[in-house]
Amino acid sequence: MKRFLAAVFALTLFIAVSGPAWADEKKESGKKDEAAEGSSRKKGKGDKEKSKSFTGKIKAMDAKNRTVTLTKKSKGVESEAVIVIKDSTTFKNVKAFADLKVGDRIGVKYMEEGGKKVAKSVEFKINKGKGKGHGHHKKKKDKEKEDDDE
Repeated sequence: MKRFLAAVFALTLFIAVSGPAWADEKKESGKKDEAAEGSSRKKGKGDKEKSKSFTGKIKAMDAKNRTVTLTKKSKGVESEAVIVIKDSTTFKNVKAFADLKVGDRIGVKYMEEGGKKVAKSVEFKINKGKGKGHGHHKKKKDKEKEDDDE
């Protein structure tokens, strides 16, 4: 009986130790296959790059080059991003680039193109209850409520 238990224990120990090694071997061979496949084909239009996001206050605007400089503070560290706004950029809670003002808080989804951050979408962040922002940024529903109150 002791020999049987010792054999079962030895077999269990062997499986426990060698199982992860087999799993790593499979992962590495899968990565090699993916790497070989990836290097043999070039990115086409069907391949999507992942967009990034940045939310902050507008520090500066350049109407000529259609850029906004955003700043944000996170854990005591201030970071900055210069975002290019194209004609294809979509807007939410604001109509267009011309409606943005220094000091506005916006969220931007962008893609890296040629070393520049190019906005895909811009969303004006409404500061509820803080008294900040401009009246022309109010949502249509908010304006209708104000009209009803008068």
